[in-house]
Amino acid sequence: LYDVATGKEFAKLLGKNHGGVVAFSPDGKLLATGGFLGVRIWDVAARKPLRELDAADPTSRFVRCLGFSADGKSLYTGAGN
Repeated sequence: LYDVATGKEFAKLLGKNHGGVVAFSPDGKLLATGGFLGVRIWDVAARKPLRELDAADPTSRFVRCLGFSADGKSLYTGAGN
């Protein structure tokens, strides 16, 4: 994570390969990351993962896109080969 004004890194979210696509919840408290291993939901302030989700498509666990709903209660994902 980087401070946009200064360009300085202020946090790293470490874990398994869940990189590739990212989306912040509307309130900025959660970050979803998606990639080869499905989706991981992060607590931004604590810099810790909250939960892991498999990709919606059982034939491919590679998540290509994701986004939160406007109210932040749902996460939409798209997967494919």
